[in-house]
Amino acid sequence: MQALDQLETPALLLDAAQMERNIARMRAHLQPLGVTFRPHVKTHKSIDVARRMMATTQGPITVSTLLEADYFSAHGVTDILYAVCIAPNKFDHVAALQARGVKLTLILDSLETARLLVDRARSHAQRFDLLIDTMLVISEKEARALVGIDDALQVVQDCFATMARNAARNYPVVREATGHRDAVFGVKAGCDDAAALLGLKAGGYWPQNMARGLGNHQSSTLLFDRDTGCASALVSANYLTGIRTGAASAVATRFLSRPDSRVLGLIGAGVQAIYQLDGTLAVRVIEKVVAWDPSADNLAPFGRAVTERGLEFIAAERQQVAQQADVLITVTPSTSALVEQGWVRPGTHINAMGADTRGKQELDPALVARAALFVDEVAQALQIGECQHAFGAGLITAESLRGSLGAVVAGLCEGRRSDTEITLFDGTGVALQDLAVADLALRLARQRGFGSTVAYQDAALR
Repeated sequence: MQALDQLETPALLLDAAQMERNIARMRAHLQPLGVTFRPHVKTHKSIDVARRMMATTQGPITVSTLLEADYFSAHGVTDILYAVCIAPNKFDHVAALQARGVKLTLILDSLETARLLVDRARSHAQRFDLLIDTMLVISEKEARALVGIDDALQVVQDCFATMARNAARNYPVVREATGHRDAVFGVKAGCDDAAALLGLKAGGYWPQNMARGLGNHQSSTLLFDRDTGCASALVSANYLTGIRTGAASAVATRFLSRPDSRVLGLIGAGVQAIYQLDGTLAVRVIEKVVAWDPSADNLAPFGRAVTERGLEFIAAERQQVAQQADVLITVTPSTSALVEQGWVRPGTHINAMGADTRGKQELDPALVARAALFVDEVAQALQIGECQHAFGAGLITAESLRGSLGAVVAGLCEGRRSDTEITLFDGTGVALQDLAVADLALRLARQRGFGSTVAYQDAALR
């Protein structure tokens, strides 16, 4: 369960007694589920009602103008949240309120605004004790509403090119078994100077989550301001990881598959398969989808999703999937080869998206050695990606890689050389792309008023 740190609801516009009943009802419902419930008070014309609301919620009263702050402070309210971007021309007004003993919390939309306030305070030789809130929390539901495949595809493609030009760097991946509930936990971090991005994604794979009604993949992305190191956003990354993976695969399909590809083959029909399907449909005119999965519980809903998009769907064995596919995508947690060398036709493009940890494997190493190889990150591909097994067996070396996908996108490397060549993209997942889609969600959230602002860091401005 996620913590609910803030409640904004029409119930706050009712009388205080109704508000108390609503809060009590919400607490009674949520507390047995382990959910933290901390509402705050929206501004109200009646000072008496506002005081009762504050006593009930034990939180500040929220105002949208400094005149409202004047009104409530004149009536003895000293805990006020000013939930509007503060401008330097209002700084004297803020100082006057503080001089009256008001604890005034300012909600800022960016660290740039914070810097302007610092400069203003210094130029006036004044001290302002402010709570500068630069952390925006974006929930899983909001991330889904904000980011679609087309937008994700563009930022991921741009990220590939930026990486190839050495304007951004992925830091070494930490990924280890936790020793608890068979979980695997990892941290991916990076910095993109061109996009002013710094951050990390933490999370992993909890194979027993489905029994709890949760997804097996759980992760969150934390973004930082490059100049100060202050955290700027916490973004739920379950959906965003899925759509980022689908977008990365789609970029490879766009640049490496034959333009006349019409049949999509999928090895694995779980949650990620939908993202792979939609990503592929964004870059190729697919007419038929052939898929295999060890679980009928996965194949049936995936098949419905395919037919709902107006495409033909066939559930088949692994060999049939590989033999029919123009674009073959493997997206499983397998630790042994699922696709043999002899099954793949000349001209096929393969996106190997499942291997992102030591020991994972989906392809015959001989197939990997036979293909024209492209990767997202060379070190990751050889250490934790699909290439690790062919590399470990001595079938390929780092020099066997034709190049990175980013180099192909940027025009720095040749892609497919013929219609009969088998091309293979080893997608391990890189931090910079996680940061790119999280930053996209952050920018869209600010534009549309999504997300929850969290009191995060105290700072004295002078």
